[in-house]
Amino acid sequence: MKSNISLVMSQKSGESFREALKRDTAFAAIWRRNVEIDLAQRDSIRAFVEEHQNSLVGVFLLSLKEVSIYHSLLEDMMSEASSVFAQHVLVKDKLEKMRQMARRFEAEREKKMTPEEREEQKKRQAMDAKIKIGERFPNAKVKDNAGEIKQLSDYVGKGKYVLIDFWASWCGPCRNEMPNVKAAYEKYASKGFEVISISIDKKQKAWRTAIEELGMNWTQVLNVDAADVYGIYAIPKTFLVDPEGIVVAKDLRSKKLEKTLFNLLE
Repeated sequence: MKSNISLVMSQKSGESFREALKRDTAFAAIWRRNVEIDLAQRDSIRAFVEEHQNSLVGVFLLSLKEVSIYHSLLEDMMSEASSVFAQHVLVKDKLEKMRQMARRFEAEREKKMTPEEREEQKKRQAMDAKIKIGERFPNAKVKDNAGEIKQLSDYVGKGKYVLIDFWASWCGPCRNEMPNVKAAYEKYASKGFEVISISIDKKQKAWRTAIEELGMNWTQVLNVDAADVYGIYAIPKTFLVDPEGIVVAKDLRSKKLEKTLFNLLE
């Protein structure tokens, strides 16, 4: 059985998927919706596992072929789960198959890459390396709600832990993750935690509407050159900066964000 995402992707076989997303607005809308469904399914499974770590029903659920979950997410999940899950043969077997599949996929992708794609890959790797854990956060320009140009340093390195969150109103995974960011903010804001969400939206109306819909009651700004400075080529993307302005973590999402903040602030 193919996942919703696999079915959508198969409709564009023989065509550049990225180009299809740019050119075909109807296809892009279907893709975003299926990404949201897929992510909701993954979150639901993860939540069940975390809440029922001694239930063999959870083991059975994870072992099903129809259950779609990223192998990296399963790796993280199993590192935190009880031995009932982490050491169960069904779960270990599925995880190993997913690892093998990921390795095969990466090998095939490498073989088929054009010179241009290889160059793009190098650029992305260089962009990923721009921000290093243990170093001071780079300053950058953003635009506030009033349309004034601000410096990131106006908000970061001021004595609190700050999550720098790159997102956009049209990004399904970003919207799906936002309730987790909101929960973390509301739990830890009084303990020295702030969030600054930097949107790469071009349309301010869509941006403002999404902020209201998602209840994003923390600092909201628009990108000026921050996305370039931070090497952003995919969203959501986050960086956690400590009170002195040092980057202490990257790509914190869902329970990873909660666990990191708990360790730092509780």
